[in-house]
Amino acid sequence: MKFRHSLGIAGAAVASVVVAVAIIAGGQPNVANAAADEPKVALGTEYVPKATLGTSLPEYDITDSYVSGVSAGGYMANQLHVAHSGVFEGAGIFAAGPYYCAEGDLNTALYACMDTFMARKSPGEFVQLTKDRAARGTVDPVENLAGDPVWLYHGTNDDTVAEAVSDDLATYYEMLG
Repeated sequence: MKFRHSLGIAGAAVASVVVAVAIIAGGQPNVANAAADEPKVALGTEYVPKATLGTSLPEYDITDSYVSGVSAGGYMANQLHVAHSGVFEGAGIFAAGPYYCAEGDLNTALYACMDTFMARKSPGEFVQLTKDRAARGTVDPVENLAGDPVWLYHGTNDDTVAEAVSDDLATYYEMLG
């Protein structure tokens, strides 16, 4: 599994907006076939001109699907990546913990998976739970996760999700290969 983990982002929400879509004012990049005053949308390193009524968009080869989310959305991104690893080829997760961390319990979610006031299962226990569910067919095979690119981020000023919880997510993915 390709793995990235960063603790240097001061604001995960701001970073996710920057990562997801960057709006570039007209004239910044040199984009062929686009008016000089037309806003451009940057998706990664490729600039796509704004669509106008009556024109067709160029075709793109979209062969892989990735999932991403911030905080509660990060937990959901992890849940989707694990449960549907045959569909999602990777994940970008900001400020979240391991698969099934809350175990369906609000107190566990608040005090073990956001803060660390309560004990929670170890990453190894969550890995075993995932493997057991895969064996029963309730989630996709864990072998699908091996080699998937996963980007994990946790803001150094995050006072909602504890750093130790995000570290558990990193260990969880490392243990799955």
